[in-house]
Amino acid sequence: MESPTSWNLMISSLFVSNLDEPGETWAFLIDQGLVRDHPGDRDRFVGLLDREVARGEITGPSISSRIAGALVAAGLTLPAAEQPDPDGRHAFQRRRQLDDSSQDPS
Repeated sequence: MESPTSWNLMISSLFVSNLDEPGETWAFLIDQGLVRDHPGDRDRFVGLLDREVARGEITGPSISSRIAGALVAAGLTLPAAEQPDPDGRHAFQRRRQLDDSSQDPS
């Protein structure tokens, strides 16, 4: 696995996501402005995600990094995805905010 200090916002956002819930993960990426959302893009994402999850853990890049690379190669990412996010600080904070707001009873 790569060092978390080298993560960009896409890798860290995928890391803090529940990859077993592709729709939720895709929505999280859209919410942060990391991916475009044209017709068919979500389906391409799900296909890329499924392929990498099926490969499982391997020596080398993390699954989050592999999915991020596949999204770049497929042309689905936006410039914000490349912003550095060492140790996933921004992604963890954003995920926590969304989780807290979804549990707010008001």
